[in-house]
Order: sequence, then C-alpha cells, then structure tokens
Amino acid sequence: MITLLPVNILQFSFLAIALFCIFIIWHLPKVRSVIFLLLLAIVSASFNLLEELNITRQWHLITPIFVIATGPVFYLFIKKLVNQESLWQWRDNLHLLPCLIALPFTHWVQSIIAIGTVNQIIYGVFTLKLIYRYHQAIYANRADADSLRIDWGILVLILFFVKGASDIVRLNLQPYISLEINLIGQFIHTAMSLLLVCFLVIKLLRKHTF
Repeated sequence: MITLLPVNILQFSFLAIALFCIFIIWHLPKVRSVIFLLLLAIVSASFNLLEELNITRQWHLITPIFVIATGPVFYLFIKKLVNQESLWQWRDNLHLLPCLIALPFTHWVQSIIAIGTVNQIIYGVFTLKLIYRYHQAIYANRADADSLRIDWGILVLILFFVKGASDIVRLNLQPYISLEINLIGQFIHTAMSLLLVCFLVIKLLRKHTF
C-alpha cells in the first residue's frame, strides 16, 4: 500500500510547477537554457517519489547520481545563457558522462555523494569563472554592459550550493537520525528547491520580457 507523506505532496506540487515553468518560458529563446535545470529537477523529483513510495527502490537506486549532475547542469545553464547557444549540443553530453558511469554503483550511496560534492565544487568554480569572463567581455565590447550583467547568477549559484550542501549533510546523517527528522529535512530541501526555481524563472522572465 502506498502512503503519501507531506513531503511527497510537496514533490508532486514541485513537479507541476516545474512543468508549468517550462511551458511559460519555452517560447523565449533567450531564457530557454533554464530548461536544463528544470528538467533535472523534474527527473530528480520523479525518481525521489518513485523510490520513497517503494515503487522502484527494490530494483535499483537512481537518485544518488543527481548529486553528480547538479554542478554540470547549472554550468551548462549559465553557459547557454551567456553564449546564446542552441538548447543542447552533442558535446554537452560529456558533462553528464560521470552520472552514467556512477549509475551501476549507486548502492555505495555515500561514495557517490562524496564524488558529487567534489564535482559540485569543481563546476561551481568553472561557473564563477564563466560569469567573470562574460562580465569582462561585455565591458570591453558593450556600452550597455551594466544592463547585461548577471550578478544574480552568482546569487543563484550560491543558493543552489547552500541548498545542495544542506541536503548532503542530511544524506550523510541518514544512518544516525530518526526517520521523522530525515523527512523534515527533505521537506525543507524540497521547499527550498521550489522557491529557488520560482525565483530563477521570475528573474529571467522579468529581465527578458519587460
């Protein structure tokens, strides 16, 4: 019998809002790169639901690989945003190759989380460098450079990694904390993800439609 918990209801809400966000930004090429993050969030939340409701957990654990995927996907989002590249190119798949390599080994949950943590730090540095180079380029070539800055991208990056770090702490403490505390932590993490996605989409829409 499947029992829905408050965190599962919030995850369903998150899925619905993320899908709605994709719908409202699809016609705006300049902000379409955020679909990378939304798709990752949708797939991650979907597998979380399937595993927590014991629908797929007995076959294979998938969710640990999303700790590895977060850094590369945020980097690709910023890269597409500043370079105005097409939505997806074949070489972008290389950034997600570690996720596929890790997939058969997800039963070593803590090891995958450790690798994902390091991966997020590395891609966080890459993303900061990308934003820095972008700002240098626009100030060297554009008179309206101030209006083109994406300082908010640094804020979102920090919030993403603060959120990710707090969830990594929860995941590492799972063997030592009660189920109730674990569920509360997961509820807070999902709520933070929902607010962050809404903030990001609203920021992009306001910047590129008004």
